[in-house]
Order: sequence, then structure tokens, then C-alpha cells
Amino acid sequence: MLSTASAVIVTTSYDPPFGAGPLNDYGWKATINYELPAECFSTPGAKINLFGLVLGCEAPRIADFKVLSAQVGIYRLDTPNFLVDVLTFDPTSLPLVAVGIQPPDVLTQVYAWRPSNTVRGTADFNDDIDFRLLLQGPVAEVEYRQCVPGSSCTAWTTGPAPVQTASIRYADGTTFSQVFGQTELRVGAVPEPGTLALVLLALGAGVTVVRRRR
Repeated sequence: MLSTASAVIVTTSYDPPFGAGPLNDYGWKATINYELPAECFSTPGAKINLFGLVLGCEAPRIADFKVLSAQVGIYRLDTPNFLVDVLTFDPTSLPLVAVGIQPPDVLTQVYAWRPSNTVRGTADFNDDIDFRLLLQGPVAEVEYRQCVPGSSCTAWTTGPAPVQTASIRYADGTTFSQVFGQTELRVGAVPEPGTLALVLLALGAGVTVVRRRR
């Protein structure tokens, strides 16, 4: 008989520059909160979400993988700790099908069925640029296209492979409102990953700071 899994919240953070193009003077920080079965962190490897039946997390069990929130903050390269725009994506637009896990808290792979919904930039420098988030591999990626009024949009461009700066697994019972209150991106100054990690420890989180490139 299948059992129901207990759930934990995991946050991943990324921090790359955009590279060449209309955003060549800018970079982005992404913060994504996931809800995943706690049992999935007992062993390394791929975990599959098959229409609500989770495989690879000890015994098969009824559970789900969810994106709870997904935000991208944009900053100038010369002021990386000041966000000039924040893009908030619809978490339901990123249905997860598989994750890769390295215990105790690192997500090595995340796969959603499709790209996120499209969000238009609101700051003056990017108010004619559309953005969408991709979760289709070892790191989150951002695609963008320029849509100048009176002309067609350019093709989607994928920014350079980002760096994952942090992976945080919260203690069982931590609520999403508590997590989002500490991880929400806002226009203005943002804490460094190390400072954020110390704040999150107060919630009983386990923190791993990692730096890697794909």
C-alpha cells in the first residue's frame, strides 16, 4: 500500500551575467523555492514525479514536486547587490517531472515539462524585453527576447550558463510563508549569500553553499 510522503522546502539561488546583447551590462539573480518529499533526500540520484506517484524516494509513494515561487532579480554588473528589476514567474507554469538530489540538500538536476510563463521587464532599460525561466538541467536558465513596439519580437536568447550560489533545505514543518519572507527578491539591496545563509539558519535550515558551472 502506498504511503504519503512528508514534504520539505528547498531553495536554490543562481547568479550569472547576461553576456552580450541588450542586457550586456546586467546580470541576474534567481531564487526558486521547491516543495519536495523529505524521503527523496535519503539517497542520491534521480527522482521521478509520475502524475503524483514519486519514484526513487525510498519506496514508491504518493507525493508531488512543486515549484512554490520563482523570481529573477536583475542588477547592473557594477552594482551586483542592488536589484533594478524583479521578475516574478507563475510557479504553476513550471510543472516538475524529475529532480536529481545529492544529500543532504543539493539539487543537481531539475526538470520542468515546459518553460515558465512569459514576464515583461518593467524597468526603463528592459521594458520592451520578455523573459521566461527554464528548469531543464543542472541549473536554472533565463531566456529573453526583445519586442519593440511596431515590430516583431526577436528569437528567444538563452543567457550564459549560471553559477548556483546556494542550496538550502529547511527543517520539517517550516512553512512557505516563513521561507518566502526570507527569500523574496525586491527592487533594492539584497543580502550576500553568506548573510542570507545565517538568517536562514535561524529557521532551522540546513545550508550548503556551492559554486559550480555547467
